[in-house]
Amino acid sequence: MEKEHFLMKMHFPIEWITFNLYPDVLFKNQINLYREDNDEESSEHYRNGAFHWWIRRNPDKDTLIKLINLTFLDLEQLMADDVRSYIIKCEAFDNDLKELMKESYISRLYSIASMRDNS
Repeated sequence: MEKEHFLMKMHFPIEWITFNLYPDVLFKNQINLYREDNDEESSEHYRNGAFHWWIRRNPDKDTLIKLINLTFLDLEQLMADDVRSYIIKCEAFDNDLKELMKESYISRLYSIASMRDNS
């Protein structure tokens, strides 16, 4: 299975590719796990695993910015909340990233409120 097909099947936002945060080594690890489990119903576990793969590498500020943005694009926001709780513990996390996280969270709430108004 090609990387792009796997990402689509596991509901990864395309930004994982455009941000260059899904390297071949991560793909190989995850595709091997998928071949063992063949569990399409738990796609959030693969996305969560990708986040934690980066977090374990003590990412720099630029990478954390991208990871924060990816958490807000993820379909499973309870999982994304958990990932954000690990991101704030990263060494490179600072007040700028704290503000980015706040702004993104507030923007998401406005989006949800707007969808309710339109229904």
